Amino acid sequence: MKEKIIKILELNRGEWERIEELLKSKLELFIGKLILLPDQLTDKKNILEKYGIGFISGNGTCFRPSKPPRERIKVVEKWKERKVEMVERVIRSGQTYRSKNHLIFTNRINRGARVYGEGAIVVLDEFEGELIGEGPFLIVLKNYGTIIYKGEELEPGKGELVVLTERSGNE
Repeated sequence: MKEKIIKILELNRGEWERIEELLKSKLELFIGKLILLPDQLTDKKNILEKYGIGFISGNGTCFRPSKPPRERIKVVEKWKERKVEMVERVIRSGQTYRSKNHLIFTNRINRGARVYGEGAIVVLDEFEGELIGEGPFLIVLKNYGTIIYKGEELEPGKGELVVLTERSGNE
């Protein structure tokens, strides 16, 4: 027997009105999660299925793709020279940190905080938030959070060291 954690997203009315735009621009946030589909919006299920996003509706209809749609995430360029940002403060719950540069975090990243990085990311303290990384590598010394690297979500951490590279991938 294997325990699994299922993440369910509930969208507001405005997000439902622009669901296709959201899926095109932020697909990595939806992969591996189920969307709660209100009964009155069943017309949106075709859009979710088109992008390979799982959903569950109030009437019991459920769709869950067998594998996340990796091929939909395209790499724009292989390597780009970037600056390095040293982040020496705690990233607190509710805060979001975005950067196109390489990132080195010397303090903890709390649960509820989000980090989006296009360059390499190194976290030298406890990590409990959500991290979406697209750079050439990612290192987290004490992972307790959620990591999405190159479009694939890792199992939630239990305090272990995480090292991911473009070559090792997440396959």
